[in-house]
Amino acid sequence: MQIIEKIKGYDITAGYDEPLGHVFLVIEKDDELIYSNLNLDNPFEIKDFSYFIDVAKSYGLDLEYMKEQIHDARDKSKGEY
Repeated sequence: MQIIEKIKGYDITAGYDEPLGHVFLVIEKDDELIYSNLNLDNPFEIKDFSYFIDVAKSYGLDLEYMKEQIHDARDKSKGEY
């Protein structure tokens, strides 16, 4: 499940990767990678999109509204819906 949006000139790709069981966030601007959780030491250990809320805020982006939709997809895939 993924959400792709353009916010304040940034291209945002966020969501839940069901086969790998983790949430993700990629931020690009003008085709340049600004942030990707894959660059973290523990990219596949992040299970809660809340982790990325502060990351997004550091770029002036409010992604709080995405959290519920992403967590719903995560919980549904685990049978917790």
